[in-house]
Amino acid sequence: MKKEDFRHDSAKRRITLSLGCGIIASAGLLAASLGADVTENAPPSLATVPVPGPGDLSAFIVDMEAAKRLGKALFWDMQVGSDGIQACATCHYHAGTDHRIKNQLNPGLSGIFDPTASGGMGPNYTFNAGDFPFHQNVDPLDNDSPTMFDSEDRVGPQGVTRFDFVGISSDAEDTGTQVVDEDGFNPCGVNTRRVEPRQAPTVFNAVFADRLFWDGRANRFFNGEGIWGDTNVGASILQTDGMGGAAAPISILFDHSALASQALGPVLSGREMSYVGRTWGDVGDKMLDLAPLAKQVVEVDDSLLGMFSNSPNMGINPGGAGTYREMVMDAFDSSLWEDTTSTFGGLTQIEQNFDFFFGIAVQCYERTLVSDDSPYDQWAEAGKMSDGGGILSADEMAGMEFLLTKGGCTSCHGGAEFAGANVSEFSTPSTNGNEHEGRIEEMLMHDGKAKGHLTLETEDVPYFVAEDPGGPHGLLTTDPRGKLIEIRPPSGFGAPLAWGTIPSSGSAGFCWDRATEFLLNNGSNAPANSSFQMAGSFEVDVFCNMRLSFEMSWTFPGKPEGDYTVWIGGMQVGLIHMHHVHEPAFYDSGFYNIGARLTEDDIGGGGSGPFGPFSLSARRQQGDDIGDGSAPSIGPNDRIAVNGSFRAMSLRNIELTGPYMHHGGFATLEQVVEFYVGGGHFIQENEHDADPDVDGISGATTEDISNTVAFLKTLTDERVRHQRAPFDHPEIFVPNGHPTTMGDPSCPVDDGTGKATEDLLHIPGVGATGGTALEPFHAQLAPALAIGSQPNGLIIFEANESYAVTFNVALAKPPHADVLVKLGVDQSEARVLPDEILFSPEDWFVRRTITVRGVEDGVPDGNINFEVVMLEVSSQDLAWDGLEQDLASVMSVDSGKLHQIFDLEAEDAALTAPMVVVADMTASKAGCIVVPEGSGNSQFPGHGGQAEFSFAVETQATGPFFAWARTKSGAGERGAAFWIQIDEEPWRQWRIGATRSWAWSRIPIPNSNFAAGIHTVRIHNLEDGTGLDKIVISNDSSYRNSGDPSGSLRK
Repeated sequence: MKKEDFRHDSAKRRITLSLGCGIIASAGLLAASLGADVTENAPPSLATVPVPGPGDLSAFIVDMEAAKRLGKALFWDMQVGSDGIQACATCHYHAGTDHRIKNQLNPGLSGIFDPTASGGMGPNYTFNAGDFPFHQNVDPLDNDSPTMFDSEDRVGPQGVTRFDFVGISSDAEDTGTQVVDEDGFNPCGVNTRRVEPRQAPTVFNAVFADRLFWDGRANRFFNGEGIWGDTNVGASILQTDGMGGAAAPISILFDHSALASQALGPVLSGREMSYVGRTWGDVGDKMLDLAPLAKQVVEVDDSLLGMFSNSPNMGINPGGAGTYREMVMDAFDSSLWEDTTSTFGGLTQIEQNFDFFFGIAVQCYERTLVSDDSPYDQWAEAGKMSDGGGILSADEMAGMEFLLTKGGCTSCHGGAEFAGANVSEFSTPSTNGNEHEGRIEEMLMHDGKAKGHLTLETEDVPYFVAEDPGGPHGLLTTDPRGKLIEIRPPSGFGAPLAWGTIPSSGSAGFCWDRATEFLLNNGSNAPANSSFQMAGSFEVDVFCNMRLSFEMSWTFPGKPEGDYTVWIGGMQVGLIHMHHVHEPAFYDSGFYNIGARLTEDDIGGGGSGPFGPFSLSARRQQGDDIGDGSAPSIGPNDRIAVNGSFRAMSLRNIELTGPYMHHGGFATLEQVVEFYVGGGHFIQENEHDADPDVDGISGATTEDISNTVAFLKTLTDERVRHQRAPFDHPEIFVPNGHPTTMGDPSCPVDDGTGKATEDLLHIPGVGATGGTALEPFHAQLAPALAIGSQPNGLIIFEANESYAVTFNVALAKPPHADVLVKLGVDQSEARVLPDEILFSPEDWFVRRTITVRGVEDGVPDGNINFEVVMLEVSSQDLAWDGLEQDLASVMSVDSGKLHQIFDLEAEDAALTAPMVVVADMTASKAGCIVVPEGSGNSQFPGHGGQAEFSFAVETQATGPFFAWARTKSGAGERGAAFWIQIDEEPWRQWRIGATRSWAWSRIPIPNSNFAAGIHTVRIHNLEDGTGLDKIVISNDSSYRNSGDPSGSLRK
């Protein structure tokens, strides 16, 4: 679902443009809607949304409770898998999803395992917190910052080992022929369990989805024999006349039955549950005469199966002979199983229909897995009180406000389901508190908007450079205040696109610390119907250093691509490049390309199966009837954008359903929110199909991130956390990788057949009253620090600390207590600041900047490589206490020189009037030099008083050199400034902030390699009343002036 739609009258198509996730004006436009409007527009409780289903099934199901029991038994039964271990629940045992951290790595499209961020790799690997996310920028809040790590590998659930199916056996395990795994799951020549290329979505609340699987290929229509629904026109089931006659094929299509379609996919998958080549007939032939859950204990108070429990023994006894055959016959009409004499491809009617029974029964069970009693639901049902009503905290309410407004998150995760592609929003009218939406919509993609930048600045603005927002730069040669600013066409001629002046921030030439943001007026040549905006900002400091920045944006149809000219006062001063914008595209509502991975890594909703494309838009374009009369016609030349799209999964219970995204590349919710704040990892690369809303969230703070995560946790139903009914379950043993050999931890132990020995994780059964609280995915990961460092390594220069380097540090997962990290370096040519960092359970993800500076030791000893190390990590959280980890590698480039220092006392200089020596007991030798107040400023060197010093260099002195001055300002002065000249080099202004007590400041000396001999320093006053105590000239950049009255220097 997207917000704010507009129409092109000529096309009469619905076009959608969201204001969320980074449109420039979003924060300002939404500011007025905060407060009561936020709560009023918040989605309702999920309990108010009807649970969708196929309608009247009385002709097929005779006992709905029996069908639910059958579905739950089949879903959790390990006997369903070819190996007698893999159940549906194996990948959905933890809050409806998979929670394992060992042997969960898939190599992606390349088929080659990449090293993880922490250096591990390959099959059977165990993740730690440092492995996430799978794409890492130096600044996680700016996805345009340098990439320091990327892997196309994915996290997914482990399935069966590679076998070809031979036949069923007398027990639960099928017979098969082992094949050397062709997909790389064969470390050291031993087959391991294969891993799916996508993370398992939760089955909880999946009933509300119109289509299922990440790519939507599980059709909403159930055809009785597969996932493909109405695209497989030859699908059928067998039914008799109900009077004892022979069974015959009939076609069915049950609407709102994506659950049933999806249930049939994994059972025959050679990666998930099946030996390659097994059929549904084989599954039915095996399962019908097996005792249900014969390898698992079912609790006596299980909400559906407890009445038949054999506890403390395994399995259930549903009556009669206690097999699945009896359970099917109890649940389904006899017309679906009564023909026992006819055969169909060697199978009886009940065996041939087993896929139908399986799909419908699992759907009946999964329809009960609705988590509609979270704190959020309770708040919504209590009247959506703006103060949280004692149900939601202030932080949680703030997080909801951010999520619903500035974050724009419900544009994709909409309605009470907090998900995309919901059955309810496609209803007429909508039944989930959201606006009605079609299954196919049309909107601008990311390439449907253009944004250009220009920054102009005066020449000497060193502190502005560190705040560089990116984009082209130019020289600002005129004070723009009061002058007409115009944005003109690339030719420079014609009416302006935008015009205006900078709002008042002081008159031209008036200098003070001031920043102003503004919007220019649209001109007569502005692009029409294009959300055009020309924003600017102007900054000026006390020295009249100025920066003028522009950001121009428009959406389709916009203007032609080109370099648009910027004019100030009738003079062209720069160019703003704007790229071509593309027309809107049709897409599948609720499925989005968000730039989490490159489109070509996984084409997602753009894929195709044996009966055609997955995407409804693509099907509609080829003329298919998709079973939706409101779907638009899409011509062969119309644009569709579905590649790399994935369903916007529900945010409900998201606290417990990590790792996140289709590729499982995020371990914590904070990482996910940072991803959206930063603007997506591959949005520019994917722009043809990318969601335009994923464009960064301007102005988002770490507090916003923390509050948003706090709100997301209010969507956790405590019944889910504590596994209470309907989320209780039988016990299950899930594969958890393989034991490894003593000699090589990457080599699994061979069981003697070429297959890795199993390591099973026991998940105890839980009855209706619940059990142990479930934990988030990250809780089981070994801790690590998250390091943000330049990917090409860090270099410092021993002789010049202005080349100091920085990196950032955070924790990679939340701790349970404060974590104190003490830092240092393992050699003497550098120092690190700060040397201690404290992280709390609340701010663990907030990046701390670490600075490494060179220390000039005055010894030519060559370049040195060293490490920034953790000297100590201490915490009451024992998982963190004593952690050891390398932080950053740095190379110190040796200066190859000796330190040289020339210390000049001011009153020893040769002076010219009106510069004089005055007594000052606070100066280093009780005296200083000054041009008396009222003598006048020296706007040009050579005017006013002058002081001249000489110093002798005995041997060649290599630079760079710096000059230090100890000064203080005169009363009422706004700065302590003067002119300085070294030998015959040009005069330079030395501008210093106002200070009423003695203070040191520094200026680099250009071309400062001093030959042996006598050299001269000359000082002219710039500000009268400025006192000068002493000057130090040194090539040791790591020295610091102590500021004590003696004027000594220290390292």
